[in-house]
Amino acid sequence: MDFLERLDKLIEARGINKNILSKESGIPYTTIDGFYKKGYENAKLSTIRKLCDYFGITMDYLVMGEYSKNFYLSDIEKQIIIAYRKTDEIGKAVVLRSLGIDEKGKIKSKKMS
Repeated sequence: MDFLERLDKLIEARGINKNILSKESGIPYTTIDGFYKKGYENAKLSTIRKLCDYFGITMDYLVMGEYSKNFYLSDIEKQIIIAYRKTDEIGKAVVLRSLGIDEKGKIKSKKMS
C-alpha cells in the first residue's frame, strides 16, 4: 500500500472527503488534490506533519506504512488526542489537571485506580 492508498483509508475511516480534510487540517485543497493528480514525491515535510497531526498517526506510518515498534495508538486514543487538540486552553487545562499533569507536562501526583 502506498502513501495515497493509506491517505484514502484514513479519509474513509474518518468519514470525510478531501474538502473537509483541507478545511480541518489547514492544508490547501489544491495541495491535497495535487497529490492525486501530480504525485506526492515532492510533498513538503510541513504538509506531511499536518496530515499526521490531523489523523493522529506517525510519519512512519503515513510515508512508509510502518508503525514504530514502541508506538501505537488505538482508535479511541487517536480520537482523544484529536478532541484534546481541538479544545480551547481552558479545556486542555481541565484535562491535564484531571490526569495529574502540570502545565509543563510533568506528572504531579500518581492517581490511585
